[in-house]
Amino acid sequence: MKVTIIKDSASYDSMPVLFANDYGFTLQFEIKDDEYNAYSLGSNAVLLKMQNLATSSELLSATCTVTNITSGYCEYEFTSSDLLNTSGVFLTELELSGVSERYTVELGRTIVKDNQ
Repeated sequence: MKVTIIKDSASYDSMPVLFANDYGFTLQFEIKDDEYNAYSLGSNAVLLKMQNLATSSELLSATCTVTNITSGYCEYEFTSSDLLNTSGVFLTELELSGVSERYTVELGRTIVKDNQ
């Protein structure tokens, strides 16, 4: 599967740089199959997961909102506690799980910079 990430009207093939303590912004995800056709999310739940590469601790495991089932669009709006006092490098992935299937799509490494 292939994922395009959209933040502030810009498109990315991997996760954009994020900043500690930022919230209220939305990441949109456009999911396609390996042939670049829209991936129908059907009854899949979509989780956005972020794990610290240095400590292996989980920073985030949050449910995305599906915005267009047949075109494979979902999004996540970051809350005030998601990146609270956090910086580092994180392995980021989307987990799609349904009744009879489960896929993990790696989105790459996400850098969360200290915003001081």
